[in-house]
Amino acid sequence: MKLSSETLLHSLTRRDVPLLGGESAVFSNARSVARDSLGRFAKETNLRESYRYFSPYANRWMDMDWHSPIGRELRDADYRCGCGHDFPDLEVHKIYVHNGCCSVGEGNFLSVHPSGLIYGSFAEASKRYPRIVEQWYSRQTIGAEDDFVRRNTLLAEDGVFVYIPRGVRVEHPFQIILTLDACEAQYLELRNLFVVEEQGEASVVFCDRTQSQAPYFTQQVSECFLGAEANLNFVLLQNQHDEALQMHHVYAEQRESSRFVSNAFTVRGGAVRNNIYVTLQGHNARAICNGLALVDAGQYVDMHTNVRHAVERCESNQLYKTVVDEEGESNFYGVIDVQRGAQKTEAYQRNANLLVSSGAKVHTKPQLIIHADDVKCSHGATVGQFDEESRFYMMQRGLDPEAVNHLLMQGFVEDVIGMLPVVPLQTLVREVVGERLRGKVSSC
Repeated sequence: MKLSSETLLHSLTRRDVPLLGGESAVFSNARSVARDSLGRFAKETNLRESYRYFSPYANRWMDMDWHSPIGRELRDADYRCGCGHDFPDLEVHKIYVHNGCCSVGEGNFLSVHPSGLIYGSFAEASKRYPRIVEQWYSRQTIGAEDDFVRRNTLLAEDGVFVYIPRGVRVEHPFQIILTLDACEAQYLELRNLFVVEEQGEASVVFCDRTQSQAPYFTQQVSECFLGAEANLNFVLLQNQHDEALQMHHVYAEQRESSRFVSNAFTVRGGAVRNNIYVTLQGHNARAICNGLALVDAGQYVDMHTNVRHAVERCESNQLYKTVVDEEGESNFYGVIDVQRGAQKTEAYQRNANLLVSSGAKVHTKPQLIIHADDVKCSHGATVGQFDEESRFYMMQRGLDPEAVNHLLMQGFVEDVIGMLPVVPLQTLVREVVGERLRGKVSSC
């Protein structure tokens, strides 16, 4: 009998919870809360609606014999895959996550600097710095209405931890290299925490990559906290194979005059769901959320955003684009929520979709929820195909149809790539996206 996604989650929870042990008190306390709140997913109509198109694709993975690293001893994850994950002309702080184990290499789980900067394994940080972790961990997700998030809180044993003290500006990005190379179907839960205190600054780049053809179900929850005048650039570069199911839930809480920039690039994957939840809680805070997905051959990508303006004089901008070919399918479900009293809000949202073939399918649902009257807000969505006049013009000048289509697709996605805050990273993403648009599978 084929299992539903909800049935699978219940089954994995019953199997894996008894294996948990040896974790810090911080993890243990959060798990107790998550365990008590499980099971509400089926009753939450609005949440189920947002998963409407994702569930049929996720069910492809539900009847597999899943294995997980739950209960496994923490070990050094200094693992370098074949492509090297190197950024040209860009120095980075590398954090390795290999099959669920996190380290900073050379046998170390944490890197601690004289400035107070700490980064590396979340599990290790929760034991060595419990006061820092317990102040922030699960604060945004404790009331989450999503059982996927609750189960992550219950089952995750490790992930990435980055702590930026007040006034510390980290010049070089943190590159998080997630590699999977199991020989059997693997289910993996990761929990990440990023704290940027007042006037701090950092950039985080996730590089997700599969090294074997085994099926994977990877779920990550990332909580981000930005103090007053803090800056955080958050980049997802997802490049997994067609047997990979991937979910990433990103929560960001912003104080006054902070700036959060999220860029999610889904280059490849069987079924991918990215949830971006941003809460602007301080005056003059600004959030920028962008995304690009390339979908084809029975793949599915789901982009869900919810930007909540809780106070006045804040700004948000969203731009999400997809290129869908063959039998691919995508969904954009975006919400701008302007709460009572959030006057002088400026919030903009745009979703643009390019259908390359007749079998491609796109769903889009941009939404505005406004409870204030002195605001500037707009939202919109477009779904279209190649501009035939442009195609004709370029072919008249000697370009073959395939080259013309590639140029038009590259032009369509360029503005999203150009919004990346680090130029060498733009170069890398432009190269990976360009290869993918040519039908090639490249490394990140």
